[in-house]
Amino acid sequence: MFSKARLESGSSGGTCDEYGFVVPEQHVQKYREHSQKMANRRQEIRDQWTVLLKEIKEQGLQIDASITSRSEAIEAFGAKTRSCRKLVRGPVIQGIPPEMRPTLWPLLCGVEKARAARGEQVYPSLLQRCEGKERNRELELDLDRTFPGHPLLDRESAHGDLGIASLHRVLNSYALHNPQVGYCQAMNFIAGVLLIMDLHEEDCFWIISHISDSILPNHFAAPMLGSQVDNKILKLLARKHLPAVWQHLDRLGLDLAMLSGQWFLCLFCNRMPCETVCRIWDLVFCKGPQAIFQVALAALKLCGGMLAAAEDLGEAMEGLRDFETSLFDADALLECAAIDFAGIGDVTKLREQLLPDARKEWQEYRRKMAAYQLQENVRKGKERGRELLMSVYSNVNSAVSSLTSEHPPSAGG
Repeated sequence: MFSKARLESGSSGGTCDEYGFVVPEQHVQKYREHSQKMANRRQEIRDQWTVLLKEIKEQGLQIDASITSRSEAIEAFGAKTRSCRKLVRGPVIQGIPPEMRPTLWPLLCGVEKARAARGEQVYPSLLQRCEGKERNRELELDLDRTFPGHPLLDRESAHGDLGIASLHRVLNSYALHNPQVGYCQAMNFIAGVLLIMDLHEEDCFWIISHISDSILPNHFAAPMLGSQVDNKILKLLARKHLPAVWQHLDRLGLDLAMLSGQWFLCLFCNRMPCETVCRIWDLVFCKGPQAIFQVALAALKLCGGMLAAAEDLGEAMEGLRDFETSLFDADALLECAAIDFAGIGDVTKLREQLLPDARKEWQEYRRKMAAYQLQENVRKGKERGRELLMSVYSNVNSAVSSLTSEHPPSAGG
């Protein structure tokens, strides 16, 4: 599908990138300059990855040859993922070539292990249920809102209906597979990028499962405690590692939750150029959730000068949006993330430490809301009671007045 989208690049009337996304008009010149700059490097990087991918495949074949049972398969596939992550940990900073992502992303995300552990028929059986009446109406409303205008996901384009159908099958299958999470807005954008990168539908399904379970746990299901925890972590890290930027944010009244909520839930794919998003995902799929926070901190650091110059919140938010949409230089972002924020600590442990407090805060919030709702119900009950009494009083007065007019008292009475 990625190749189809690329063939249609530019057909929408604007300048499109190599993935079929329209480049904002004000950033076209910057995009062209960056593309020219990267033209020579890309072939060199591709040659390096070709050698590396061959080694990864050879190791994988050796591991596969030793499998004699399902339990061995689960362990062996887990070993393949660990070996792959170790091999690409250094080169991944330069980015995986686009045509290799359909092979390497599933491997880095442990798709083979998940399929072996949970059963080869999981996705096919879910597709059968999708073809029946088990459809998620909420996600169907979001299908046409997923990267509107992109040739793969626009119903008016040659391949749009096929892309939308694939997107629906992936998301609906996951909602059926994990009813506790179901479908959450932002999943559609993640699945959309995976499909645009030409991954198989079943691989997309298992990668979304991996993201929900391991990379962004507790983010997609109400009350989304994981999102609250990660926002706390980002604030702690920003205050510690970027004190000057933190002061600018505080001066402007810019709560980091306004940024982390957008960046984390869709893994940065809401505004950034597609290649930059994919470069971030290369890193996240290899190194895990640690990389999400390193990238967020790097983005804040690169925005430091703009935030210092901003006079108010509106100007800062406009500057951040412009920064995101024009961030074609993924090298600068990821090198900053990997070098300047290599020592941010163990994010998984921080999550474990902060989750109980977030759960208590949520429970306290629910208690207060329940108490407030009870007070509101009592208040509304009293108001209704007063209205009823006034209505009865009015009716009685009307009845008395009516009787008095019909039977006036006699003069001698």
